[in-house]
Amino acid sequence: MPGATSEPTFDASDTSTYAFNVTTDSTEVCAVEISLETPVSSSDFSSFQITVLCWDGTEWPLSTLYNAATGSTTIPYIDGTTSTPGYIHQALSTSMYYLVAITYTYISDTTTSYTINLQYTPLPLTSF
Repeated sequence: MPGATSEPTFDASDTSTYAFNVTTDSTEVCAVEISLETPVSSSDFSSFQITVLCWDGTEWPLSTLYNAATGSTTIPYIDGTTSTPGYIHQALSTSMYYLVAITYTYISDTTTSYTINLQYTPLPLTSF
């Protein structure tokens, strides 16, 4: 149904219930670079916003997105009409499950289907 949303279910043993999992040890934090393999066309989409949610044990709140693997500058979303990635930062000794959410607006009334490929690149670091 257009405009409807539902809370995704979660099962750690079922990888179809989350996009990716990150587990850090006690010596390194991890940034994960998230990007589209190829940006969507801005002639087809006026907006293509990628956000990331993390499982907190009871629900999927939004994760903080950063503009770099290190540093503290946050961004509200990853713009899928550009090739600029976004990053999540994960602390020491944690395991988190993540979902990717996409909100978009078509410019045209086309019924063309689109295939997108998201890339997740883990970047182990000593600090952010």
